[in-house]
Amino acid sequence: MEIALGIATLIGGIAALWFFWDKVTAWFRPTSVAPAPSVTRDNALLQDLAEELGHNLRALDRRTFATTPALRDEAWVAAQEVTGITGALRSSLNTLYSEIRSARGVHGTIVAANSPNTMPEQLQLEAHLDAAAAVIPAALAGIRVLMS
Repeated sequence: MEIALGIATLIGGIAALWFFWDKVTAWFRPTSVAPAPSVTRDNALLQDLAEELGHNLRALDRRTFATTPALRDEAWVAAQEVTGITGALRSSLNTLYSEIRSARGVHGTIVAANSPNTMPEQLQLEAHLDAAAAVIPAALAGIRVLMS
């Protein structure tokens, strides 16, 4: 019985080593350094973001009822991973795009309304668009500084 227990213990030890082999070998391997962020990719994302901000600024300068759905935010979604966008610039961009999303929501409410009186919603929409338009020039300047 003692011999069988010894053999079972050895087999259990071998099975445990086999099961955790990847973790055991990780102790002896040097750790790899994370790759540096791609400057070319970041610059392309920043260029797209600058173009998007320019498009949105031009659209906000000549507003119509169709302006709100025409505002874009795809480049900002893609540029979230750019490490150079930090602090005040990231905060102003987040504010800008939250104003655009809010304006889209109010625009959707106006479109869906069956009421002929949507003046309160129109005022809300204009307030969101004004707030977005106020942030774009500084944000665009900050993006251009990052690209240089």
